[in-house]
Amino acid sequence: MLLNNSYFYTAPWLGFARKPVFDKKYKQDILDAIKEAGKEPTEFLYNDLLDKYSHYQIDLYEYFYFGMQHRTETEIREYIGNREKTALTQRMNDASLKHVFDNKAETYERFRKFYKRELVLVRIDCEEDKAAFGDFVSRHEEFVVKPIDLYFGVGVRKLSRDGRTAQELYDDIVSERIFGFVAEELIVQDEATARFHPQSLNTVRFPTIRQDDGVKLWYPFLRMGKGESFVDNISSGGVAALIDPETGVLGKAASHYAADVQEHPDTGVHIPGAQLPRWDEAVALVKELAQVVPEMRYVGWDLALSDKGWVLVEGNAAAQMSTQQTLSGHGYRSEFMAELKKMGK
Repeated sequence: MLLNNSYFYTAPWLGFARKPVFDKKYKQDILDAIKEAGKEPTEFLYNDLLDKYSHYQIDLYEYFYFGMQHRTETEIREYIGNREKTALTQRMNDASLKHVFDNKAETYERFRKFYKRELVLVRIDCEEDKAAFGDFVSRHEEFVVKPIDLYFGVGVRKLSRDGRTAQELYDDIVSERIFGFVAEELIVQDEATARFHPQSLNTVRFPTIRQDDGVKLWYPFLRMGKGESFVDNISSGGVAALIDPETGVLGKAASHYAADVQEHPDTGVHIPGAQLPRWDEAVALVKELAQVVPEMRYVGWDLALSDKGWVLVEGNAAAQMSTQQTLSGHGYRSEFMAELKKMGK
């Protein structure tokens, strides 16, 4: 089977050809990553970061998340970096349907019934959409805005009308130079997840792998915000904890460059051992979601526990694997390749 262009380009054996280019282009990025991690910028660390980046497709932030400086060669090869993850999941998913998840508008349309809340798609300079947005804000004093073309929680905002007109709100939103956005009704979060960090909507990232004989639950984890942040992504400084997929009990937790977190730094709520309620409903929901577009075999589903039960926040094809591998303390390559082999890919 021929490898696709993306996987061919990112193949580890091409690292030697890319290294001179990366060395010049990413020098400052590497130094910034070292500084952010609070490490001394030694020549060894700089060269090791560059080596893992160019030969193993390990992004700069993943180097410290995964503890690459302490890993053996065998352990390093088990980790799936963010760039290689994209290539591997492309082999698992049908590329012709990738647009269903790449564009939040299409995702909302396909999975609308699973959201259990009002939402409206607003395309820039579409008068019909602007009118629908006006109707929406007339019913909601507060709401959430998500750009349809951004990821990792970038651009997600909670807005209040505060006496502003729909046009004033629209102008505020589109000033971010986005292609469009989805405005959605606020989720009323259940106390069981809100208690960890009330300021953010704390969601479960629940990846699934759909095989012909069923749906595999692929290392779910709870994401919690930090500080005054409304978003819960660990890339935005939040806290994450692994979840036992069979029981819904929280396991090891970590935050940005903090490998072991027992209590949430803001609320002091103990994390490992906490039970997420109605977990069987969450499992049933993701298994149903995974069958809606069966050609997309690997998807990361974001779920929230609300006053209406578990609801879908959004779906992500080619969902990242960095957080799960960080929390697990080991890579998933052998397991993921076994799933691909089972599919005959």
